[in-house]
Amino acid sequence: MVRQIFRTVLAENGVLKPDFLSLWVLIVGLAISVVTVVSLQHSIRDATNQTMTLAINTARANFSKDVAFRQWATRHGGIYVPVDERTPPNPNLAHIPERDIRTPSGKQLTLMNPAYMLRQIMNEYSDLYGVRGKITSLKPLNPINTPDPWEERALHLFEAGKEEIMEVVGDGLDASLRLMRPMITREGCLKCHAFQGYKVGDVRGGIGVRVPLKSFRETEALVLSNIKFVHAFFWGVGMFLLGLYYQMARQRMREQVAAELALRKERDAIRAAKESAIQAQFLSDQALELAKAGHWCIDFSEGDEYYISSERTVTIFGDPPRDDLRYHLMNDWYVNIEAADKAAAEATLANYLAARDGSQPKYDMIHPYKRPGDGRVVWIHALGHMVRDAEGRPAHMYGVVMDVTDSKLVENAIREAKEAAERASRAKGEFLANMSHEIRTPMNVVLGMSDVLLETGLDAEQRRIVQTMSRSGKALMGVISDVLDFSHIESGRFMLSEQPYCPRQTVEEIMDFMRWSAEEKGLMLSGDFASGIPEAVMGDHGRLRQVLINLLGNAIKFTRHGEVSVRLAPHPQEPESLLFCVSDTGIGIAPEQLENIFQQFTQADSSITRRYGGTGLGLAISQRLVELMGGRIWVESQLGQGSRFFFSLPSRLAPVAVPLVTASEQVVGAFTRELRILIAEDAPENQALIQAYLKKSPHHLVFVNDGAEAVAQVKKELFDLVLMDIQMPNMDGYAATRAIRRWEREEGGDPLIIMALTAHASIGKREESLAVGCNDHLTKPIKKQTLLDAIQRVAEWLDSQRGVVASQPLQGEP
Repeated sequence: MVRQIFRTVLAENGVLKPDFLSLWVLIVGLAISVVTVVSLQHSIRDATNQTMTLAINTARANFSKDVAFRQWATRHGGIYVPVDERTPPNPNLAHIPERDIRTPSGKQLTLMNPAYMLRQIMNEYSDLYGVRGKITSLKPLNPINTPDPWEERALHLFEAGKEEIMEVVGDGLDASLRLMRPMITREGCLKCHAFQGYKVGDVRGGIGVRVPLKSFRETEALVLSNIKFVHAFFWGVGMFLLGLYYQMARQRMREQVAAELALRKERDAIRAAKESAIQAQFLSDQALELAKAGHWCIDFSEGDEYYISSERTVTIFGDPPRDDLRYHLMNDWYVNIEAADKAAAEATLANYLAARDGSQPKYDMIHPYKRPGDGRVVWIHALGHMVRDAEGRPAHMYGVVMDVTDSKLVENAIREAKEAAERASRAKGEFLANMSHEIRTPMNVVLGMSDVLLETGLDAEQRRIVQTMSRSGKALMGVISDVLDFSHIESGRFMLSEQPYCPRQTVEEIMDFMRWSAEEKGLMLSGDFASGIPEAVMGDHGRLRQVLINLLGNAIKFTRHGEVSVRLAPHPQEPESLLFCVSDTGIGIAPEQLENIFQQFTQADSSITRRYGGTGLGLAISQRLVELMGGRIWVESQLGQGSRFFFSLPSRLAPVAVPLVTASEQVVGAFTRELRILIAEDAPENQALIQAYLKKSPHHLVFVNDGAEAVAQVKKELFDLVLMDIQMPNMDGYAATRAIRRWEREEGGDPLIIMALTAHASIGKREESLAVGCNDHLTKPIKKQTLLDAIQRVAEWLDSQRGVVASQPLQGEP
């Protein structure tokens, strides 16, 4: 039935509407049913009440009859009847002297009190009587009159003041209506009951009647059956008539709907015929409405001074409304673009003319527009399509305009946010670079002087203290390098080099470099090299060293006893790839920490930072470096049993072999010649450090305090080498280098070898140094041996008359 309510019929334009006829019929049917049910319930309740009223009236009538009979007998002090078998003398009245009397004729009579009389009537004439009465008392003379539980409860209520008790007892056809009222002691009652202590007015007991309800219930059932039949009959007749009406009305509705559909189809056909006769527009109004756009048209048969706008175009432009929607191209359109942005107006007009004249396929511009209505500047995206006649001359230009102010604002906000983020990134990079420079400059002196001090005659305690200072300084430099490298990686300014190198030699060099740290902790450091490793591959040798140092450093740091090993082999699943593995027997990593171990500033446990130190950047940088080099890195570990770090790298073969160089072959021999070296350094401590480094060398040193002094000194005397600091007062190192190179070109002299020696370690600083004319770039803090090796290469290069030393070419030949 609920579905029937929402049945639908086809309405105009195919729109569906509810079937209100079904809804109305359902409401009427529900109303008839509700009225029938309410009437039935009322009739049933009324019949039931009438049955009970009849039973109550019967009970009260019989009660009144019994009371009248008892009162009559009581008023006369009882009655005397002949004694026979059915009416023997009442033994309960033996205390009355005149219970038994004899008439003059000799008949024997006995006194019957009201209770005796009533009981005998009920016993002997029950079939005629129907309703049974009873007199009972809490102190009965005859035990037969002892009250049952119901009567006992009623007698107690009478003593409490209750005047009548009426109640239906039993179930179904066995039910009875019981009625009882109190029996008050009167003068006549004292004849039989005075000896029990009763006084006139006392409640001596109760008089009750029991009316069986069987006959009443049977009569009631018959009446209810008739009532239900009558109601069902009338409800069925109503439903039938309603259904008949519904079918007839539905048929009429179907006929009406069919007629409406036929009429609608005829109207649609007429409207379609009219619409097909109308010239097709550039875009439908509905599409423009959805796009929140308006359209316009220029009819070139009337010239191109005016354009016709749609109402939405007028709204978008904020133009004053006109009945003919006709607006002047220059006075109503161009002037408003010019008011917003003159340059944009000229560009927009040029774009329109180019589309009109055919030099470009369409008119397409995004331009500002100052609305004449409210003075607000909006951004308009305008598109125009040119229609030409058979001879190629302009006929019409149809176009659309859209208000793109919101998207333009979003675009500007995104651009500004991007620029702000880039400025913040640059500021962060500059800050880190400056901080790195400011820390590296004094650390260059600290670490350098520590190395110089270790070369002197120190006792064991002094040597231990200096070595501790040196290790702490190097650890600090490692932290600075990690932070700087990570910043460069995150900013996308990190560059990799592509040079040939020997993988096995690189691993062996790193193992030699880290061996002292392992032996100091009593650990065994071993290497395992599989067969098939290429002799030379292309890649960034320096960044591979950095990854290996990070992994080996962590393995040694977190291993208290046992061994650390490095294995290098061809990757078993990835062709043309190498697989590196660094394993240890250290503390291991908990399973729940394995996923986070490569995140920046993260260690497996916060207590590890306190116990072992570290920034939490080493593994994050290693992961970024490996991925930048085209590989991947992962870890396997068990807590308390050690860890194994794996990483793979592509093994692109190098076109030339890389000669293996042993550690002993890397030691620079005796100095081949004395050099005149100019050191441009503004920090006295760094001057003292370089002087200490070269104290035992044959080189002649000249110190200047800034770039201007360096340029003047180069022009004054001849030098073989210039060590040029970059950040100096008055004139920095780059400006001084450019000035020296410019002077050399003007004078036609041989280029002087200039090495940048700076605390700037940012990405691109080396390239920047080479770009301004430096031959090499050395970074502070610099080790003594590194500086001596660089000077030795210059000496060898000069000895070979600027030839190239095969093993160590001079970078950036002038």
